[in-house]
Amino acid sequence: MKYFLCVVLCVSAFTLNGQINDRIKLTVDSIGSNVASIGTLAATFNHKFKSDSDKVGAAYYWIAKNIVYDTQTYFSKKRKPTYNFKYKTQEEKRRKMHKVDMRIADEAFKERKAVARGFSIMFKRLCNNCGVECEIVAGSVKIKPKDIGRKAGRTNYFWNTVKINNKWFLVDVAMGAGSLNEKSKTFIPNYNETFYLTPPDYFFLNHYPKKEEWLYCDRNNEEFSALPLFYQSYVDADIDLYLPTEGTITSVSEDTLSIAFVHRNKNSTNALPNDFSYAFEADRKAKVIPADVKEDKVKLQIPMTKRRYDYLTIFLNSEALVTFKVKTNTL
Repeated sequence: MKYFLCVVLCVSAFTLNGQINDRIKLTVDSIGSNVASIGTLAATFNHKFKSDSDKVGAAYYWIAKNIVYDTQTYFSKKRKPTYNFKYKTQEEKRRKMHKVDMRIADEAFKERKAVARGFSIMFKRLCNNCGVECEIVAGSVKIKPKDIGRKAGRTNYFWNTVKINNKWFLVDVAMGAGSLNEKSKTFIPNYNETFYLTPPDYFFLNHYPKKEEWLYCDRNNEEFSALPLFYQSYVDADIDLYLPTEGTITSVSEDTLSIAFVHRNKNSTNALPNDFSYAFEADRKAKVIPADVKEDKVKLQIPMTKRRYDYLTIFLNSEALVTFKVKTNTL
């Protein structure tokens, strides 16, 4: 399935997150992309916008619309180190790292391309120059089927936490810019607000910080490892996964596998969806599966493959919803 060939760094907009209103977007569009420096752009934002929330929204929107992912650096087998210096004290290290960050942000802004760290540094500098507290968060992301069952380990990604009205929020502007395709090694621009002020429990589905205080929810690395891989339709459909509760499923080869979903909003009066299909990794196309809709639950019975292990993806309206790793035990 071609869908497994793509590393999706963009999972289209969560309906639960903060939305940037059209007034802010129209104002930012009027500023344009031909801006000389981060400082100049921040000064313009300070002139155009009064509230911290508007300035943060403007920073996110401008970066996601004008900066592309640096595919040459990302796909390079010999990535250049971002810094190489010696230090005697933590304070000396902090000062030197600050200079490195300034250089990375300036180069990324000038070239209009960056990897995740560059996106996060630019966002922090824009926010800070607008008088808004913002920090860079280092951590790990779950973006591919093979990440199911893996604990967050070494840092491989960066995002931000920003303070608005005395409350800290989570932001990933790199994912807001678009997606990377590993097969073609190209960047696909696709502005979205998936990870803009997203509630921590949903941000957690794809992000795990090195410093757990930046989780902002009562979750842990074992739970992150156990998660299935969620896609945009999971949120767009306004449903929550009910069964199974983990991403790795052990089943007997002759059995069917039960998958169930419920309304995310318990008070919702909307009908539960029923246009589901499924596919294992080697399948050429997804197969339609009947949905058993009863009151507040929709249940699917998936015929199991005889392979020892496989990836199973559930689709809703032909859009990938969630992927599981299935391990089959023979009797």
